[in-house]
Amino acid sequence: MHELDDISHMIDEVTRIIKPGGTLAVIEFHKWQTMMGPLLSDRLSEIDITASLSGKPFELKDSFVLGNNLYCVQFTKR
Repeated sequence: MHELDDISHMIDEVTRIIKPGGTLAVIEFHKWQTMMGPLLSDRLSEIDITASLSGKPFELKDSFVLGNNLYCVQFTKR
């Protein structure tokens, strides 16, 4: 998501195409300095991602670490 110019538009499209019960998974770089990845100012925290889905029909399903650089958050569409 950190690469998108218009996160809101992407979320609208994802909301449109994912069926109820479907999963949205977002993989991002941790919001702290890591050995690789974008500038800290470009990174999104788990809170940022969850907030961007506020008001949309998604519920947080799971979140987990993917090594030293990345994490994943999963949402289910209601």
